[in-house]
Amino acid sequence: MDMFEARLGRFVITYRIPLILLSLLVVAGTGYGTRFLTFSSNSRMFFSEENPELQAFNALEQTYTKFENVFFYDCSEIQKCLYP
Repeated sequence: MDMFEARLGRFVITYRIPLILLSLLVVAGTGYGTRFLTFSSNSRMFFSEENPELQAFNALEQTYTKFENVFFYDCSEIQKCLYP
């Protein structure tokens, strides 16, 4: 393993400027590509319209509700929570 480490160290020292430029180019390229990343909270994009689970889920939403919200109640005072 000492031979590998010595050769790697010699390589890095010899080609330090091209390696620095290459690493900056890689960072710039990946940084440029991150602007194309998107996030979608729509879970339907993972399933086709023929999927039976998605059809059942759509029927359930039509029957009841489509809300995907969570309701938080402030119980900072214990009396408000126990005796509204």
